Amino acid sequence: LFEFDITLSNLCNLACRMCNIGSSHQLGKDVEAMRANGTYEQFQEVSAHAMPYVKGVIYDKESNEVIDWLMNNTHQITMLKASGGEPFYDRRVVKVLEKYVEDGTAENTTLKFHTNATQFTPELVNLLNNFKEQGHTFSIDGTQKTYNYIRHNSNWGDLNDSLDYYLSRCKNIKHQYFNMVLSGINVLNAADYIEWICIKCKLFEVPDWYIHFSEIYPSGRGTSIKNIPIELLEESLDRIIEVVDSGIATVADSNTVHATIRGKEYKAWYRFNIHNLVGQIQNAINNHNGDYNKFKKELVILDTVRNQSYKD
Repeated sequence: LFEFDITLSNLCNLACRMCNIGSSHQLGKDVEAMRANGTYEQFQEVSAHAMPYVKGVIYDKESNEVIDWLMNNTHQITMLKASGGEPFYDRRVVKVLEKYVEDGTAENTTLKFHTNATQFTPELVNLLNNFKEQGHTFSIDGTQKTYNYIRHNSNWGDLNDSLDYYLSRCKNIKHQYFNMVLSGINVLNAADYIEWICIKCKLFEVPDWYIHFSEIYPSGRGTSIKNIPIELLEESLDRIIEVVDSGIATVADSNTVHATIRGKEYKAWYRFNIHNLVGQIQNAINNHNGDYNKFKKELVILDTVRNQSYKD
């Protein structure tokens, strides 16, 4: 045994729209507010029961068998993976990292965390630099106002500051992955998102990076891309094609067809999963639901308890 993949709790600093209480305790505030104003059942209906009610923090213990064993066996576990919640927001995860440094075993250990990339302070970055290498996945779902709207409690400027500090100060980055959960809220922002990541990673000379696009879960929720007008889905494809044709995300030529968009074969290898992204959009066009009322209801119910507005 040399690898551990841990989730210690649902403690998180954000309350993202595509998430659930099992992965962020902050969403419990939204659920309580919806229950208080009588819209919770309606939200559950239009979101395909995306946010089942759970009270409090899950696994909120200072210590458990996993932590205790790991703290005494840092010499054995040379690849540590973690998710949450937000692992860097959970003090217990940070304590584990500090124990690695204290034991002198960090220099032989690789870290692979799934994180929202908002917690990179000078103290944390200094701690992470003690490890052999890092290859995290940054879960970010858009740029500018799209990001602010989806990733509630965060701020686009603060995210960039945190991310820039990590990319500029960490000297052991092996590779860098990004993940966007594709929804009707951000599908038109996907091209800008790709461009932003490519520019940033080139600026900071990140050795290897890649962007993945996950499907929203549950697939039947109101904010699915199947519920926005087909002309907007076609527009999102136009924007993606423009980015692809610009060459900014191209890595190398290939004999393999990585995607077919409107009959044209794209054989280059890209810094993002073009087949996955275009496939989801084309599938939404081919199997269009067009339930615009359901889409809007899911937005507005959360808007009401968050003092947000989709119109922004």
